[in-house]
Order: sequence, then structure tokens, then C-alpha cells
Amino acid sequence: MGFWEFLTTLAVAVVLPLAIVHLILSYRREKLKLRQGPSLGARELQQLVRQAVEEAQQPLLTRIEALERQLRALPASREPVTPEKTASHDS
Repeated sequence: MGFWEFLTTLAVAVVLPLAIVHLILSYRREKLKLRQGPSLGARELQQLVRQAVEEAQQPLLTRIEALERQLRALPASREPVTPEKTASHDS
């Protein structure tokens, strides 16, 4: 058996079946991906969570700013209120 005959036999006996198995596995992998539908990557998921949190916080931040403006608009008291005075006043 010459070199080229050996090489042809090797290609038919080993490489061709490996290529066919590879093609079958690739086809099944792609078919499974299509069946599962689109999936989100970690970065996309983080962006969605960040956007949802920002949207949820926006009304709260607006309310906090409004309350702070109302607090600044109140007349200043003569002496600062300390926790001890508040506790004795509540009793």
C-alpha cells in the first residue's frame, strides 16, 4: 500500500466519520438553541435590572426632593431638637 492509498483510507475511515459526527452535533445544538428561544446575557440582564430599579426609584426621589424643599421652607426653630428632648416630650 502506497502513501496516497494509506492517506485516502485514513481520511475515509477516520476523518470522514468524525466530520459527520461533528456536523450532526452542531445541527442538534443549533436546533436546541432555537427551541429554547432567545436568552439574555449577564450584561443584558444587569442592564434590565438597573433600568427597572432606576424607574422604581424615580417617584421616590421626586417625593424626597419635594419634602426637602418643604422642610427648608419651614421657619427655623430657636433651638435644635435633640433625641433626649424628643424622648422626654413624648413621655
